[in-house]
Amino acid sequence: MLLTHARSLRNQARLAISLAWIAGYTNIISMLGLGMVTSHVSGTATSLGSGLVEGNLELVVHATLLLGSFLAGAAASGVAEQLAARLKWRSVYALPITLEFVLLALFALGLELHNHEPPRTVASLYWITACAASAMGVQNATITRISSGVVRTTHVTGVLTDIGLDGVRWLTNLASVARERNSHGLLRGMWLSLRLPAGKRIVLLFSILGSFVGGAAMGTAAYRYTPAWAMFMPAAFLMWILTLDLSTPIADVEALEPEHLERLVPNVGAGDLPAGIVVYRLGHTEGHEDRLHRAPNLGHWAESLPHEARVVVLDLGVDGLIDPTSLVDLRDAKRVLRARGTRLVLSGADAAELGVLRELGVLELLPLENQCEELGPALRRARELLEEQQHIERSIKSAI
Repeated sequence: MLLTHARSLRNQARLAISLAWIAGYTNIISMLGLGMVTSHVSGTATSLGSGLVEGNLELVVHATLLLGSFLAGAAASGVAEQLAARLKWRSVYALPITLEFVLLALFALGLELHNHEPPRTVASLYWITACAASAMGVQNATITRISSGVVRTTHVTGVLTDIGLDGVRWLTNLASVARERNSHGLLRGMWLSLRLPAGKRIVLLFSILGSFVGGAAMGTAAYRYTPAWAMFMPAAFLMWILTLDLSTPIADVEALEPEHLERLVPNVGAGDLPAGIVVYRLGHTEGHEDRLHRAPNLGHWAESLPHEARVVVLDLGVDGLIDPTSLVDLRDAKRVLRARGTRLVLSGADAAELGVLRELGVLELLPLENQCEELGPALRRARELLEEQQHIERSIKSAI
């Protein structure tokens, strides 16, 4: 489930380790085989400026092509994601990752056609490097989107900058913990400091740096010893995570009818809920009842709710259905509902799961009284919220 929204630090670190190495790997192979950097474009922009002053037309054209290719790859990722969302595909990131796979396959084909040496023709050099740069643009944009701007995997300049900034915060925390070493012990104090937000961020950043460097090392070894198969590893890995993503079932969001509610909670009057209250429940997809699911896109779900919905109850379903860390889209759903004036009540999560969601910041916009462990209390809370809204509306009308 590497393509789910990775907004928790744990999932962001997993993404960084899983994908940053591909950028380092591709970059070193393009340097060894073509003499060009393709995973980041700072040096390319510098070359463009130098070529403009020196009047080196070939350098200007190539640098412009690489910059444009990286930009086109990033734009293509956004277009692919929007297209998948409009078509209501279950995985909006499958298409961008497929596009990156195709571009890397073309890059590998170009290297093979020229025996892994710099092409003799300028046109060949242009299209081969353009494929690699576009693939890196796709990857960087896709992972940036998945992680909400936290993780970027194709360059390490920003990573090193953040290590410097967050390192100061971590050292400050470490010094604070060290003053209490008599009660914790030094090693335990260091462990505790790494569990603080600044410490977790440091681990994340070093994982990105290590993954990129490790990818460059693997790419160098692969190109030196088996150049014909050098690009097989990253292409195969992308195909593997794509297959994993598409094969993982996504929980369904089902509207619960009154008669169904009456069977679930017969003693709370669930069968005669007033108009304005709607109830939804996450459920297994057919044929995958025994598997762990990932959460659906709850932001899109919130946007598709009926206009007459005044209070929405979302039940998270049976135990073991989904990992609570995959419910980060609840934040997006809450913002959508807040903008349209619809109240949200959450049910079906036990105390431990609610604790996880609070730690992730998922419930920051949801009042504590709207967080219920069982469906019955959630329905009673929904009635209270609807009555509050109706009372406010009557007061406004009488004042007018």
